[in-house]
Amino acid sequence: MPVQFRTIKQEVLAGYKRHNYASGTVPTQGGSTTIFYDNNRQESDRFWSLDGANTWLKMTASGNNDGLVRRVTGFSTGNFSLTVAPALTASVASGNTYTLFKGPHPDNDIGQGINETLRSTFPERRVSAVATLNEQEAVRSYTVPSAVMNAVTVLRLIERSVGTTSSEYQYEPLILGQDYKVWDTGGAGRLELQYIPVASQVLRFTGERIVGDLSADTDTTDEPLAVILAGARHWLALQEGNKELASYWERKFEDAKRDYLKKTAAVPLAIPVIKVP
Repeated sequence: MPVQFRTIKQEVLAGYKRHNYASGTVPTQGGSTTIFYDNNRQESDRFWSLDGANTWLKMTASGNNDGLVRRVTGFSTGNFSLTVAPALTASVASGNTYTLFKGPHPDNDIGQGINETLRSTFPERRVSAVATLNEQEAVRSYTVPSAVMNAVTVLRLIERSVGTTSSEYQYEPLILGQDYKVWDTGGAGRLELQYIPVASQVLRFTGERIVGDLSADTDTTDEPLAVILAGARHWLALQEGNKELASYWERKFEDAKRDYLKKTAAVPLAIPVIKVP
């Protein structure tokens, strides 16, 4: 099941060290672009600002401030206020949600740890794109949808519907060189059918490309969450120079990878066997 980059970053720090992560909702009092109030916070005075250079606030509510990260420069339980700098884009409104991070930057540092883990553990990460088009009577030449064939996406499979567009049809694969030909014209594709097309039939295309780094909060990945979390935490511990914590998360990382391999069933190869009588 795909997991969003924002969720992964939050979970990395939530389990990395105790008391390094917290979340909250701004009450009715709201606030300005630099200070807001939350009397639900239970931490001691200056807890989030004692080491302000390494304490961060990230706004997570939709609106002008969504996704913005600011350094926490003041926290007081006297009036339950959080002060940030530089100023946010808009005043904090009642009901806005936020997260607090101590230590690594919630996007730059934690995000890099996640992407480093993905690159080192799953170097051949790939994603498929699917597109369809309808056959046209007496038309044998078509433009391959750009979503499945472009400068970074390779066309892997073309299938044809079994049935009509108004039925619950399935697909059968077409054979390259026998059923169709494809020309690559500078990343775009031109398809030529080698059979007589039927207007009620659908062609389904599958393309494949290597996945890039996660960048936007809304980006998702299908890779195993347990492996990503342990790997990113191990990376953070190495950056901090904490040998004891790095050793702990390295063991967790290796355990998560072994557990993932156990759950991934082997796929038998269909190798033809020639028998001599």
